[in-house]
Amino acid sequence: MDNLARKVLMALAIVLITAGCSNLDNPVQSKLSIVDDRQENPAPGIPAGAFFISADLVLDVYIKSQYEVTLHRITADWSESEVNWDNFAGAYDTVVCASFLPDQNGPVAVDISSLVGGWLDGSLENHGLLLRQSTRSSQFHSSETSEVTSRPGLIVRFEENGQLDSIVIRRGLNGGVADAFIAENIPIANYGDFSRVYVGMVSIFENQALFKFPLQIQEGEVEQPAGVGDRVFNDLNRNGIQDINEPGVAEVAVNLYGERNLLIAGTVTDDRGLYKFDELNPGDYSLKFVLPDGYSFSPRNSGNDPEYDSDAEPNDGTTARFTLQSAQVDLSRDAGIFLTDNDDAGCTHGIGYWKRQTGQRRRQVDQVSTYLPIYLGHPQGFKTLIVDDAKEAFDVLSLRVYGRPGNGITMLYAQLLTAKLNIADGADDSEIVETIEQADSFLDRHGYTDWRRLSRDVRKEVRILSRKLASYNHG
Repeated sequence: MDNLARKVLMALAIVLITAGCSNLDNPVQSKLSIVDDRQENPAPGIPAGAFFISADLVLDVYIKSQYEVTLHRITADWSESEVNWDNFAGAYDTVVCASFLPDQNGPVAVDISSLVGGWLDGSLENHGLLLRQSTRSSQFHSSETSEVTSRPGLIVRFEENGQLDSIVIRRGLNGGVADAFIAENIPIANYGDFSRVYVGMVSIFENQALFKFPLQIQEGEVEQPAGVGDRVFNDLNRNGIQDINEPGVAEVAVNLYGERNLLIAGTVTDDRGLYKFDELNPGDYSLKFVLPDGYSFSPRNSGNDPEYDSDAEPNDGTTARFTLQSAQVDLSRDAGIFLTDNDDAGCTHGIGYWKRQTGQRRRQVDQVSTYLPIYLGHPQGFKTLIVDDAKEAFDVLSLRVYGRPGNGITMLYAQLLTAKLNIADGADDSEIVETIEQADSFLDRHGYTDWRRLSRDVRKEVRILSRKLASYNHG
């Protein structure tokens, strides 16, 4: 076996190893083939309707360094035989799309899937990518080096008709690749025909490397991964709409079903009630939310905003079937649930009852956190007090942290929080809505430290509000 053939087989092995890092169940079948070395070779094609998986930039390090190299999207066209520091004029996006350490001589693979995905779906123009190094310098083999396997390459992986496949774009293997480096200290020089590209700092001057890989789609669009998700929320008022004070519910199981109603994947909600399924093929799907013990589902499709309603069928937790397009991430699939196993639901209780439910004393269980956060005042109020955990609820209800019992605003805090907890627990609020609105409006502009500055008449109004709320809380 001659030396070139041995190196081509080695390159194939590297491609298969790299593909194995993409969490695919089967190895990628490479379409590598030796063609001539002309840059005018037609761009290699990705089949129409294929599902894009991932892409890696493969470089061969000639002189290594211990400093990071960053990759950037080039934003204007350039020519390998003409580009220089002056005429390129910094035509690249300063946002870093990938980075790596060239700390070993030999091949290195860098994941640039997001950039290549943009080229394929047409959202980004393919003018190539640029390498920078802000400290010291590195060198890489260019497409002019004599050894084909040392030249820069782009590995693109995709799925076609259920089969995993890939293509490698490298001069001398598949398509014409352009590369060059530009030098700040000699700004009118062109280095497109050098066998190596230079990156990094030489004295106080910078070198940048440019690469451009031809890439086209054969008679159609390459499909991009899709996703779906959003939130399971505790629907405290049971109206099927996510309100600002309604928290997410953790550890709720969510299952994803595909064609013929086959189970594809499952997950559970996080601490904020959020869930998500990624890397999905475009197509038709449905979801099923698994109801926790003691809960029921809220009404479906309530209100006028699909972003804030509940999508789960109350009988079994399933959603209607929906279609995900290429590259679409649908974050509107929610489920509202509410507690139904409380024998006292619908009753009102006083300050002492809810203080015990905060779980801050021995042998007490926290029954309050599920209803938090609660706003004492409106959400945008200047002095609104936000009660967002059980300890803060205990502090408000104890009448010792936010003022003292003789402070009318301290008492208003406690009675208003108690009333809102009762309502969240299922009590009828029809007789107290106006009083709560008046209390919230007052607390938008006044905190407990303002009590001594209030006039006698205003203090009297505050105490009247507290008595009305207390009367409601005690039934």
